[in-house]
Amino acid sequence: MAQNVLAWVQSLLVLAVPSAPSLCLRHVLFGFDSAEFTVIPLVFSYLINLAKHRIWLARNDFRLRNQLPSAVDVIAAVRSQACFILKLWFPKCGVLLVSLLQFLVTMFSLIANL
Repeated sequence: MAQNVLAWVQSLLVLAVPSAPSLCLRHVLFGFDSAEFTVIPLVFSYLINLAKHRIWLARNDFRLRNQLPSAVDVIAAVRSQACFILKLWFPKCGVLLVSLLQFLVTMFSLIANL
């Protein structure tokens, strides 16, 4: 499940920045270093952390409520929460970040229709 969710984030990263490095365990656990942030938008750091949180919640649902975790449910939760937060931050952002956020919201909606 976690591999599927992180592969989904990786596919979004490749769509947004084709020259971005592939996600590895170091990126997931500790984030990107300062040299990589020249290539990768900060939104993807937020997406990785949001995915980690949603995976943790899905694992807790399995332990506490006996509900099997599903990668599809986790991806849907990450997508909906990210779109909600991006729309909240939309008026506070600069022009370049606004265009990036519009691109990501459009990408999320396209993936939602698949």
